[in-house]
Parts: sequence; C-alpha cells; structure tokens
Amino acid sequence: MIVFVSPMKTGRIDSRWREVMDQQNLIYIAANRSANKMATIRRMVMTTRYPEVFTGAYICGVDFWKKDQTPRVDRLIQNRFVFLTGTRDFNRKETRQIRKRYIKAGAKYTKLIEVPGMGHKHPDATYLTEALQFLYGQD
Repeated sequence: MIVFVSPMKTGRIDSRWREVMDQQNLIYIAANRSANKMATIRRMVMTTRYPEVFTGAYICGVDFWKKDQTPRVDRLIQNRFVFLTGTRDFNRKETRQIRKRYIKAGAKYTKLIEVPGMGHKHPDATYLTEALQFLYGQD
C-alpha cells in the first residue's frame, strides 16, 4: 500500500504510477485537499508514529520526527527510508539535511534519489520503482 500526501489539491494518482502500482500489486491511498499549503496536521506522515506498519519514501519533502509524536524511535530506525528529490526541487537541500539527521539518529537503511532536472513534482515510474525496490530490500 502507498499512502501518498500530495503537494497538489487533489490526491489523484499520477498516471505514470498506475502501471507500477499494478505490477507491484499495491493499493494507492491519498487525500484530496492535503496540498502543501494545508495545515501540517492534515499532512501528517504516519511513518514516524506507526513504524511497525509503515516504512518511508519521502518524495520532495520531509520533516524530522518530533519526539512527542514518535514513541518508538528504536523501532523506527530499523525501517528503510527513501529520500527522493529533484535537482531543481526547492526542498532538495532540506531533504538531504533531514536524511543526514535520520542517519545520525541511527537509521541504517536510507537511500537518497535525486532525479536530474526534476522540480517539486511527482517522479516518473522509473524512480518510483527504484524507491519501492529499496523499500522491499531489493537494492
């Protein structure tokens, strides 16, 4: 299952991802009205609160976890995390910094994917597949 917090007003799946979802037998879940300008509580990332359920692929944006919202850091850092950004993404620098903080906190399985020329957008199917392969441990 992919739970996607879209930077857009709509949670509609990117058409380039449909084939990947079918090939991987994945369900896509996303909310409408969860765009970047919405309150953080609407855009909350569940990977840090429920590490037994979710691993993480952060696409074009990530915040470091808050201690009061992450009761199981010891379990969280055992997960695999992908930090995916574009070379033209305005969040690129922050994404790289947050990844370093994850590593410093003890997360051993992280991967940084930087898509050449991509801004603050959805990656194409190739990069989504690469992220999923890492999360599955097929790196």
